[in-house]
Amino acid sequence: GITGRGYTGVTTIHDLTDATSYTFDSTDGSVVFGTEGSTCSKGVLVFKQGSIYGALRFITINADNSVDIEYWIGQAGVTDFRNAPDAPPP
Repeated sequence: GITGRGYTGVTTIHDLTDATSYTFDSTDGSVVFGTEGSTCSKGVLVFKQGSIYGALRFITINADNSVDIEYWIGQAGVTDFRNAPDAPPP
């Protein structure tokens, strides 16, 4: 089976109003994610690198194992993403 650490994210980027409310830790393992079309999707993954917050939306895994994502990266100090733009349609 699949092993690794999962996460609980937000449903959409507009639900992320306070990134500081998440607890972040470093890990030497992997993080398991599911795409929106799968039964194991946990939503938008919120991350922190130094003082920068960001988010990843996993859309699909393609036949060639590439992953389509949408991402947001805030400027230093930005923790509220509720007004972040949506990606343009493909």
